Amino acid sequence: SHLASEKEFASAVSDELATIGVQGFVAHDTIEPSLEWQAEIERALRTAHIFVGLVHPGFSVSYWTQQEVGWAAGRSIPLFMVRLGEDPRGFPAKFQAPSLVGRDAQRVAAAIAVWLSQEATFGTTVTDRLISEVRTAGSFKDAEAAALRVEQMGKLSASLLD
Repeated sequence: SHLASEKEFASAVSDELATIGVQGFVAHDTIEPSLEWQAEIERALRTAHIFVGLVHPGFSVSYWTQQEVGWAAGRSIPLFMVRLGEDPRGFPAKFQAPSLVGRDAQRVAAAIAVWLSQEATFGTTVTDRLISEVRTAGSFKDAEAAALRVEQMGKLSASLLD
């Protein structure tokens, strides 16, 4: 979830996550012209496996972002809130949220990937994709970005390194 004013940033984070197979829903990118946008957002919220909130200043006073957070919390799916200038409020406030103010989309996506790698349901899949991304990088820049994501995961098991 994100503020409309931060749609370019949210889109860039989603694009970064797509490189490891994580498909985000960013309404302005995902909803096809002529579809009812609210119905599409509700469909995405009903089918999401995780919820990420990009908490920029103003997030907590937006009716839309708060409804999305509430919907995800009500479904008991994993929530990950990223502090980008404002602290999460309401139910998600009980969880520690990383402060990534001033960080670019690549760094924010890396933090989300690390969180996902530690989630029981997604950990193995995300970790495998991160390792694969390093192996198959097409350029030094891509390899560096992939290695950064792996490095942020912390300790890796010997079986992952084989």
